[in-house]
Order: sequence, then structure tokens, then C-alpha cells
Amino acid sequence: MAAFMPLSSAKFVSTKIAIEARRNCSGQCFLLTSLAFQRSTSHTHLHPIACSADKKERVETARKLQVSATDLLAQLMKAENAEEFAREHVESLDQQFFMIASTYLSMAKKEGNAEVVSRIETTLKTAMREREKTLRPEIQLLNQLLRDKTGAERSKTLDNFLDYLKSDGYFFQLLNRMTLDVEKQPTVRSDPEQMKLLAQLRAISKEAREVSRSQKHAAKE
Repeated sequence: MAAFMPLSSAKFVSTKIAIEARRNCSGQCFLLTSLAFQRSTSHTHLHPIACSADKKERVETARKLQVSATDLLAQLMKAENAEEFAREHVESLDQQFFMIASTYLSMAKKEGNAEVVSRIETTLKTAMREREKTLRPEIQLLNQLLRDKTGAERSKTLDNFLDYLKSDGYFFQLLNRMTLDVEKQPTVRSDPEQMKLLAQLRAISKEAREVSRSQKHAAKE
């Protein structure tokens, strides 16, 4: 596989890949990885990197990161024990890795290569599971809620994370920030996928706040 960077692949890429946990996440600057896989779409394109004298160093750094992420993806796909390999290289499963992997996934889908699509999807799921284990619980919660298909599934998930549903806590800050990011996208009203994500986030917010209020009332009784 060739190395590349989906530089301007989509204006929505930062939200598709995730909302940054920034330095609040135990000093890590990591993005919710589930969205990179969940929302990789046909809108992803590759763009050549313009080379000029003042940009050479930056371009070379970007190229090295792309090659590194591509090599890691290839090794993970070939590993006999993918979970163990992902665990050993978990710190390298970063934003760059998931951007590259998601772009390869999108390319394989466009080409109709079902075998490659299946292999990359399986690899991404494994990488996400291992990376997610290193994230703070609030991010794990939001990841799971975004994966849940129904209100009943979300209710069960919320019940398992009650300690993190304080109305002024990090989970709601994270959720609010992500919702605002999606709302600010210029194409949100015309893109069905963005509208679907926005509806999902609003449903999560409503349901989580109801659970949070119920907890408060129960504590007062």
C-alpha cells in the first residue's frame, strides 16, 4: 500500500474521526477512535501535497508519519495475534493511524474489494478495542453510546456508567463540544450522514441528562 495523507479529505474529518480529549485525558491528546471507523465515507479523497522550499521539512515529517501509520496497519493486518500486537503498539494507534486506516477502508469500498474491506474493518475493530482501553471512562462511554443501535441499548450502557453522569462533569462537556462541532459544519443540513450523527448525539444528550436528573432526585430522597 502506498503512503498518503488525506489532508483535505473532508472538512468534516475532525468530527468524523472524533472530538479531541485534549490534555484532560491523563495528559493524552487522543481522539475518539470509534468515529474514524464508524463514519469513514465515500467523501474521503487523496490530495497531493504541494512541495515548496519553506514546506519541505513539514512535508517530510508528514510523509514519515504516513509511512509509519501505513506500515503499522500492514503489520497489524498480518499479525498472527492481532490483539496482542495492537496491545504492544497501543501508543502508536493514534489519530494518524486511524485517519490512514479509514482512508484505505474508504478506497477499498469504492473499488468493491470485499475481502480487503473485511480485513481492514476487522483490524480497525481490534485496534479500537485496545486503544479504547487506555482512554478515560467518559470517552469509553461516549464511544459505546455511539455504537449502540437503540434507546434500550443506550439505557443499559448508561446504567453501567452512572458514576460519570454528573451534570457538570467531563462526559457532558465532551458531549456538548462534539455536538457543537457537528452543528457548526457548513454542510450539516445537506449531508444525511452528518444529520444522522447530530440526531444521535442529541438523543444521547437527552437520555443521559434524564438519567443524571434521576440520580440527583434519588440522592435527595
